[in-house]
Amino acid sequence: SAYFATRSGFLIQSAINEYNLTQRKKNLPELLTGIGIHSGMVTAGVLGAAERLEFTLIGDTVNTSQRIESLAHKFSETAVMISDSTYRALDERRNEFTFKCIGKQTLKGKAAGLEVYRVLGMNGKP
Repeated sequence: SAYFATRSGFLIQSAINEYNLTQRKKNLPELLTGIGIHSGMVTAGVLGAAERLEFTLIGDTVNTSQRIESLAHKFSETAVMISDSTYRALDERRNEFTFKCIGKQTLKGKAAGLEVYRVLGMNGKP
């Protein structure tokens, strides 16, 4: 669901931030990554030969998630970004998070702009 995906993204970001505090204290390189979340239909299944099967997801939703993830690299820290469809799918649970709307973004392969939000926090969590 949109809620569990957004919550998981935030928890991953929090763990990376903790890791980076340790790295900074040791004067070592930090890990910077992006997490992109988009809600929609996907095709899921197993592909490959009997000797090498892989579970995969394909479809426009997967591609859009990857494009949103690439927007996160514009920040100098790990960032979680969600699409407007995920934001709307959160419904009444939306108030459990703090967001910053970064506006309509033009994504590769998309004719129309897509409203994107950055997840800044989970209310009640550090």
